[in-house]
Amino acid sequence: MKIYKLPQLADLTPDGSYTLGPEELGATRVSLRYARLRPGSPPDRISAGEADAVVMVLKGDLSAAKGKSSFRVSAGEAFHVNGGSEVILENPAQEEAVYIVTSPCSAVAGAGAAPPARPEKAEKKEEPVEEEYFITSEGPDEP
Repeated sequence: MKIYKLPQLADLTPDGSYTLGPEELGATRVSLRYARLRPGSPPDRISAGEADAVVMVLKGDLSAAKGKSSFRVSAGEAFHVNGGSEVILENPAQEEAVYIVTSPCSAVAGAGAAPPARPEKAEKKEEPVEEEYFITSEGPDEP
């Protein structure tokens, strides 16, 4: 298992976002984009392409607009973007907002259609192959 320090990776890009996709994860069907919107920053466009996406706010507040509708989303809240839709995110607050977008690979484009530039990677070390495992949580209804 590999842990990605997304805030640090995002710090290395000009737009403050970082996308985990096939380049890092191999043959995966999902991507995850970590992004920040600072107060006064230009809006970020979340285009879902043909597939759906989910946006979750980790820190701060965002204003999301889709067509003529707009709504406020706060830390801990998430919303669904239908395939073929576009949502515009703005930060109306005085503090930085942080959010993630998950989608099928290549389905979500952020501020600009091209994925953000990747920071240069240090020497790649071979990591030991770990066995697959599952994390489960037994609730009161489970034996």
